[in-house]
Amino acid sequence: MKRIILAMAVVGALFGCKAKEPASSTNGGDEKPGIVTPKAKPTMPQGRLLRVTYLYQGMRMEEFGEYDLTRFPEEGGSKLKFRYRGDKVAYDVSDTLFDAARRIIDEEKLYELDSYYTFKSEYRVLDGYRWDFASYFEGKQTVSSGGRNAMPNSKGLSMIRDLLFAAARKCVENNEQPITQ
Repeated sequence: MKRIILAMAVVGALFGCKAKEPASSTNGGDEKPGIVTPKAKPTMPQGRLLRVTYLYQGMRMEEFGEYDLTRFPEEGGSKLKFRYRGDKVAYDVSDTLFDAARRIIDEEKLYELDSYYTFKSEYRVLDGYRWDFASYFEGKQTVSSGGRNAMPNSKGLSMIRDLLFAAARKCVENNEQPITQ
């Protein structure tokens, strides 16, 4: 009897069905239970880029951080908010930053990133880093990702960080007065 049960377990393990995605999804109820529909491949949003945020928080406080580039179409301007030496500041910036950020998001395919990355361990990690990236487009389209102690193998995130860092440094080095503090 034990051999029959063992044989059935081996056959079940070898030939059992395993779903890679949940058996049901929530797409408005037009799918039949038990039928898995493949997810559509993400595409680059077509609308105009309105906002980009990037945060990296590690074990030390960087001189610049917590970037928030926002376009204000009604007012006809754009602002870059960031943390500089612990203080939150904002500066008027050119719309060309949006063109550069959009180009990075498109060329580096940041819209294909997973929504969240995490370091998998049986132990609880108490130090390390976290990061968040989000971009908002016309038509309420978004591209976002984040993580804790793990990042994707993509140079696009560091390119976004470098773009915003360079713009923030330029604002400060030009001795411009911040708009808000």
